[in-house]
Amino acid sequence: MYLRSRTEMVEMEENLVQEDGSLDDDSLIQGAEFTQEELVELVGTLPVKQRTVFNLYAVDHYPHKKIAETLGISVANSKVLLSRARAELQQRLLVLAKKRVEG
Repeated sequence: MYLRSRTEMVEMEENLVQEDGSLDDDSLIQGAEFTQEELVELVGTLPVKQRTVFNLYAVDHYPHKKIAETLGISVANSKVLLSRARAELQQRLLVLAKKRVEG
């Protein structure tokens, strides 16, 4: 088990650097430092439903079933909204990280 985990970790580290020597998008985001204010601002720019589901799930630790009941949506819709919120936040964090690298 340890050997397998270590092997996967090494493979993952090797995939962080692209052929041209630059970092991939995930590595760029992970290497950047964001302030709490920046993160709160980014979450605040999400569409209302996405922001609500994201906050209930990530901040308040509600399970999808409780989110669905609270908002009157399906569990599947809760999961979709969370996925979209995460994807949108990732894109916005990437834009911020690239601006910092570029100067």
